[in-house]
Amino acid sequence: MSSPPPEFPFPVAVRAAPPPLADDLEASLYEKHQKIYPREVHGWFATMRVTGAVGLLGLFYGVCWLNWDERQLLLFDLPARRFNVFWWTFYPQDFLYLALLLILAALLAVFTGSLALRVPAELDVIRDRNALHREPSAGLIRNVYTLKIVNMHDEPLRWRISASGIEGLRLEVERGDREVAPGEVASVPVRLDAPRDALRAASTPVRFTIEAIGADDIRATEETRFLGPVDRGDS
Repeated sequence: MSSPPPEFPFPVAVRAAPPPLADDLEASLYEKHQKIYPREVHGWFATMRVTGAVGLLGLFYGVCWLNWDERQLLLFDLPARRFNVFWWTFYPQDFLYLALLLILAALLAVFTGSLALRVPAELDVIRDRNALHREPSAGLIRNVYTLKIVNMHDEPLRWRISASGIEGLRLEVERGDREVAPGEVASVPVRLDAPRDALRAASTPVRFTIEAIGADDIRATEETRFLGPVDRGDS
């Protein structure tokens, strides 16, 4: 029969774990942070933004140096309470007309900008989330997508769909010749089949392009990824 553990007649002190060193805590506070680099943006909208900013700043700094009929073309002379706007001269009692002129100029700028930035078509690509990829036959990899085509033109249009990015890529479209009414969003299921030998990685970029039949200047593109199996033996 085992004997019970001995009882100590005096209290036993239990020492807690030592706190972290102050030097380690201070070092973590002054640890070097990772840098974040902004990505450079390219494209039509970025070009329009830069062009508009340069044009407006050029007008702001350049018009004041132009003269019209021996007077400054654009001048807001507050001490003299006189405002020269091109070939008009406004006084405080004409402030209502000046305000209307500025409002019309702002509305004209917004209207012109909306027309210039109007996109006749938009394309969005949604991947089938049920399966990353399929193998319908030996040596062939299939990805399934749904294209969302937005017709922002004033007339109904039919669309020609194409895909590129992989050698030997084959596109199969369901209901591709469907007419899309103005303002309508059409859902078009598509399938991409690519030879397995043409895939160099588990994810390959591909690009979808839609073109309006009868109006080749109306088009839209969207990039997505084509997923395939990973060959462990090649790594």
